[in-house]
Amino acid sequence: MKQSLTIIMVIFLLSFNTDAQPTKKIQEVFSQSFPQAIEILWSLRDNNYIASFKDRDMFYNIIFEADGNFISSIRRSNEKGLPTGLLYNFKKKYSGKEIASVSEIINDTGTIYHITAQDEKFIYWYKGNTYSEISLDQKLPK
Repeated sequence: MKQSLTIIMVIFLLSFNTDAQPTKKIQEVFSQSFPQAIEILWSLRDNNYIASFKDRDMFYNIIFEADGNFISSIRRSNEKGLPTGLLYNFKKKYSGKEIASVSEIINDTGTIYHITAQDEKFIYWYKGNTYSEISLDQKLPK
């Protein structure tokens, strides 16, 4: 299973043009928006530019149209990446669960949060939204 996942990831990453240089407009807006970004890698896929980078303790993938318009983003972090209300509701509703990672996904339909948590016996996947609503999506034994 682990080997299959690795092969899929390699094929996925090789499908990108990693020599891509975004337009000057995209670079300017990106630099203004993320002045502390490091380890920046630009890719081109389907005429869209993808910026993969680290900013402080968070990892980002942001997709831009060639003319500079924002399409979507994924931000990966720990529980510090959750909005305050969502974090509070998670801790209240699911006490005893340790948050391992958070993914924030923003696109034209809105913002959602995928939260991975665990306790001694199980790994849990939750979904949250900007209204601080949260629900269990999946639960598997460790």
